Amino acid sequence: MNSEPGHVTYTTAVARRRAELEHEGWIPVTRDKVTLPPSLAGFEFDLVMLDGERMLVCQVKSRASARSRDLEAIAEAARTARNITFDIIWFGDTPDLPPREDQVRGYAARALTLLEAGQSQAALMMVWGALEGAVETYAADIGVAQPDAATAVKFWELVTRLRSTGDLGARDYERLSRLYRLRNEVAHKLTPEEPPAADVEFTADLARRLLAREYVPADQVVEWAWQHYSDLRDRYPAEQVREQLLALLQTEFPTALISDLEEAAEALGDPLPDGAADS
Repeated sequence: MNSEPGHVTYTTAVARRRAELEHEGWIPVTRDKVTLPPSLAGFEFDLVMLDGERMLVCQVKSRASARSRDLEAIAEAARTARNITFDIIWFGDTPDLPPREDQVRGYAARALTLLEAGQSQAALMMVWGALEGAVETYAADIGVAQPDAATAVKFWELVTRLRSTGDLGARDYERLSRLYRLRNEVAHKLTPEEPPAADVEFTADLARRLLAREYVPADQVVEWAWQHYSDLRDRYPAEQVREQLLALLQTEFPTALISDLEEAAEALGDPLPDGAADS
């Protein structure tokens, strides 16, 4: 799914996506020049592109009005069709607002429903739409992107910006990088690989935490733990340091994942050689 600025017109959105695809070697064709399988024949598409035997069908949608059930139906029909990929260009109905949070949550919920039905590739595509909206909202909330400009920044550029400012943890960034590549391969039918259920669930949960303002980068937890580690070593016996550190982290970061807190406590809570904590 491709993100376009919220203020662009329908015509501009189609023209930009067409130019991108032509640059990649795709050839535009009119709808009457191609034969779609019965499962897709009842849908209207804004753009149809060919690359040899491969076909890409595209719809331009706004997050404020798109219906997830309709998109799910098209995505599933395209997934089961031979050599056909469904692509979406997202853009907002208004230039000054990121996607509505209830819609983003709706996409995440639908993704989990698809996952339970065994449709993991379709689930990844759906949950990625939820993540895009959640990242835009999160970036606007913390001031990394202005609310009226969040949707104007390409999604992965925004993710990279969040990583560079320390507002997205290194481990989460690495996992998203891997999933971003897989998502693109799935979108263009370059892989039969089914995304692990844990990755879809992780993405849905990350979108939820970003929207709920509960996200805490693991790097910040570790950094804070290091700053207070020496004091704990001085105050408690070595065998109690980990327990005390974990309790302190839970108080300081009540919305952080317990796994991140435990990992930080585990890494720093064991006795270290003298001077190690100050190095």
